[in-house]
Amino acid sequence: MNKHLDIMVDLETLGTDDDAAIISIGAVVIELNEERLTGAEFYNVIDLDLTNDDEIGSISASTIIWWMQQSDQARKAFTNKTHSKSLGTTLLSFIDWLMNQSYQFDVSEKQIRIWGNGATFDNVILRNAFKRTKQRPPWPFWGDMCYRTMKNMYPNVKAASRQGTHHNAVDDARFQALHLIEIYKEMQRG
Repeated sequence: MNKHLDIMVDLETLGTDDDAAIISIGAVVIELNEERLTGAEFYNVIDLDLTNDDEIGSISASTIIWWMQQSDQARKAFTNKTHSKSLGTTLLSFIDWLMNQSYQFDVSEKQIRIWGNGATFDNVILRNAFKRTKQRPPWPFWGDMCYRTMKNMYPNVKAASRQGTHHNAVDDARFQALHLIEIYKEMQRG
């Protein structure tokens, strides 16, 4: 059996285009064969004031309006800049975290699979952010996986009750990962 490092990623952005400005990145490690989360998580808020203008990405007025309608807890990503970093520094931190996970699980970069919620959303936006900051994504293109496709293929598999804050990147990544595990269990039965 091929060994993989499965990572569920969730982004909070200021747009929906493939070059959208990212305001936070959340990620969790999934052990699909063990049907569990490992507990290893990544979460960083991006301070756009610290990010070079040519690296920020696109911002959509409709997405800003949408954010204004979200909970106070979700919007804290904009105001709590205590531990926020520039986009480039956040991506370097993500690379370090991901390489540490691959070392712990004894897998190469070629065995990393990044799960995003939509074939044209999280993974594409994240790859484009790496390009804007002149960095290389630390996973192969064939490691891009689509959680949205899986949940559409198995609509009968319901997600567990929601924990955490909606539209907090790491809480969303954890929720999506737990749902993916339930889908994986159904696949194994089927």
